[in-house]
Amino acid sequence: MCDTAGAFVLPAVSSSGGTLFIRAIGFRPQALKVSVADGLASLVVRLEAGAQVLPDLVVAARNAKPAKYAWTTKYDGFFDRNQRPIPRCGSRDA
Repeated sequence: MCDTAGAFVLPAVSSSGGTLFIRAIGFRPQALKVSVADGLASLVVRLEAGAQVLPDLVVAARNAKPAKYAWTTKYDGFFDRNQRPIPRCGSRDA
């Protein structure tokens, strides 16, 4: 995590180093190889602007009211009851 200025601290980095993965919304992700000798080290990372491709979003409506009544709740009960199956109270054999 970083602060509002973008500064960050990695408290437990082994001396053998590793890979630092950096990403932020609106920028291209980066992977940087880092190694730390004894003491503190500073690193400046400049992210390049880039759009991220998101998966397609599919929206489907079921049991929707007609568009004529979409703005009101006046007939909600009617349209809800219309979508439910008719309950059966018994059979002919009973």
